[in-house]
Amino acid sequence: MTTFRTLRTRLAAAVVGLVLVAATVATGTAQPTTAAWTDSEHARAAVTASTLNAPRANGCSVPLLSPTATLRWLAPSPAPGAAYTYRWELIRTATGTVVRSGSDPSTTSAREVSTSELVSLATTYTFRIRTVSGTWESTWRTATVTTILGALGLTLIGSCSWN
Repeated sequence: MTTFRTLRTRLAAAVVGLVLVAATVATGTAQPTTAAWTDSEHARAAVTASTLNAPRANGCSVPLLSPTATLRWLAPSPAPGAAYTYRWELIRTATGTVVRSGSDPSTTSAREVSTSELVSLATTYTFRIRTVSGTWESTWRTATVTTILGALGLTLIGSCSWN
């Protein structure tokens, strides 16, 4: 029986040894490598991101007894490298309805908008304008125009300001 027990002990030791060797080989340490998505000799390029700036506010006015407000702006800074225009909208703030809209060439620096009705009391409009160049558009630059009191299509008391 001692021979059988000795044989069994030796066999168990051999199995344990083989398991340890296999585990060491299977979980060996990783070798450092270098990887590249491109060949550095052929992948040289400069990438720049750009945005199109909105026109800059340059004042506004609502003359006494006038049917319009005048909004003035300066070209965006820096000016786009390509040809550009301005797109504008006049929105009745209370309803979100676009009352008028249009497009002007880049040489334009002011827009008159009608802000008075037959009778108007504390009517607020949002004027917004953006720079457009091809398929690129800037963010909107906005102004608020308020007819505090208007009658017969003329603004008696009004105000405006760029936001």
